[in-house]
Amino acid sequence: MSNGGIIGPVINPTPFSQSSLTTPFNASGNFTAQPRTTNVELLVVAAGGGGGRGGGGGGGEVYYNASYPVPLSSVAVTIGGGGNGGSGGGGVTTDNAGDGTDCSFGPLSTNGGGGGGAFIGGSGIGHAGGSGGGGGWCSTGTGGSSVKTQPTGLGNSGGQGGAPSGSTQGAGGGGAATAGKPSPCGARGGDGYATSITGSPLFFGTGGAGSKNGTGLIPGGNCGVNGGNSAPGAPGAGNPASGNTGGGGGAGGGGGGSGGSGKVVVVEPALSGVENVSGVWSLSEVYNYKKAGTWTG
Repeated sequence: MSNGGIIGPVINPTPFSQSSLTTPFNASGNFTAQPRTTNVELLVVAAGGGGGRGGGGGGGEVYYNASYPVPLSSVAVTIGGGGNGGSGGGGVTTDNAGDGTDCSFGPLSTNGGGGGGAFIGGSGIGHAGGSGGGGGWCSTGTGGSSVKTQPTGLGNSGGQGGAPSGSTQGAGGGGAATAGKPSPCGARGGDGYATSITGSPLFFGTGGAGSKNGTGLIPGGNCGVNGGNSAPGAPGAGNPASGNTGGGGGAGGGGGGSGGSGKVVVVEPALSGVENVSGVWSLSEVYNYKKAGTWTG
């Protein structure tokens, strides 16, 4: 058939559409994009650190990208576990709160949160991590620094702890949005990163709360909501972080709570358009698509 002086079969364009698809990972696995997906909305949250006897655990590093390029091949996803809580009571003074484990999406990695500092007798220094652990309940209770693996990663340092007197005790762990609060009288953890990428508002990478002398609860970051953690007074153990939030564990005189495991969320956008097919398009189809503004060239 002749079409504008070119001889060949007429093969008209075929419209297509691809629905948005959200894939959350709470455990390690593999991600394979839909055939037409080239960029995705991506959230990668490392696991949080465990709370110490004095300082709260730091939240895991949070990475967000609204348009992250993905290959046609499968991408490995690694979800790390939260750090263990430090020992407490009975004169235990060692800095044994565990750090959170890194999480990754292919070559992109985020750094786990630092564990909280210990009671007097240990160094009391909060561990460095995506967000640093809170300083412990002693005069050397410096907050852990934030060490991130991504240039745009989110994390903050832990708060400054202090000597075990009536007003200077354990500090809060750092969060993705704000630093951990310092002493006195126990301190809130830093706030986490707020997002609705999963369909409902959540906080990720929240810092755990520092311990205090007494019986009242100290809230973790974001007032203990969606991954924030609270620490009972010195006689009790700190609360663990919620799973798959990257939150830091709460501190407590009876021992620290464990950090929350990490999470990865991948959102593929809805797509629609016209397939570019080989052959000769009829002039009427070219005219219609040009007029509608959907001609792809």
